[in-house]
Amino acid sequence: MVVTGLKMNGCKSAVVMSKTRPNILYAAVGIHPHFVKDDWTDKSLNQIEELVKDPCVVAIGECGLDFNKDYSPRELQETAFKEQINLAVRYKKTLLVHDRDAHQSILDILEPFTDALPPVIIHCFTGTKDQIKAYIDRGYYIGVTGYLCKEKYGGSLREAIKDGTLPLDKIIVQTNSPYMTPSVPQAEIDPISQTLLNSCCADNEPCTLSVIVRYIAKLISQEPSQVADVTTATAMKLFRFTKSEN
Repeated sequence: MVVTGLKMNGCKSAVVMSKTRPNILYAAVGIHPHFVKDDWTDKSLNQIEELVKDPCVVAIGECGLDFNKDYSPRELQETAFKEQINLAVRYKKTLLVHDRDAHQSILDILEPFTDALPPVIIHCFTGTKDQIKAYIDRGYYIGVTGYLCKEKYGGSLREAIKDGTLPLDKIIVQTNSPYMTPSVPQAEIDPISQTLLNSCCADNEPCTLSVIVRYIAKLISQEPSQVADVTTATAMKLFRFTKSEN
């Protein structure tokens, strides 16, 4: 499981937490675009680089662009994003990209790095089917969270999975905790998922991943175990997880 840092203090905490459960917890470090206005300095860049050198750090992020909330100036968001891409390239760590209403700008910024990029995951995807296709055409992976299950908003993502625009082996299953708790339409939820959501997923805990996996399986008419096997193998490859003996 990957613990994601969003701010400098969170990145440090993610690394400390990962060290308490070696080969079970791993860390991703980076500054989220919401926070670059307060947290992005030359000092923080150097601190992130030092954290990246730790073997428990398997990804850079969550970094990227958020032109929906615009909590940070766009120019500063772009600068911080480029610097973090450079870190991912230099240390060959998977890049977790945040994209909110910034699809074309994300593509434009990533383009010059194409030949050197490590694996790229579009974190907690909430865009359109056409945007999925553009990312897949470039070899990127798509982070699928409980957003998939949202009856009002998740239609494009569901359609892309169902018709193969988003292949199963390009999916990374994520919680995006504490947000994006799955809200599967009552008519479509299976008893096991209902039990999980009622009993142990109040805070969008990691157990919600099984709800998402089961929903993907229903969309593509496969067994949940098949979906779990493929998505786990993809995560193991991108994050270079080591199998735990526990």
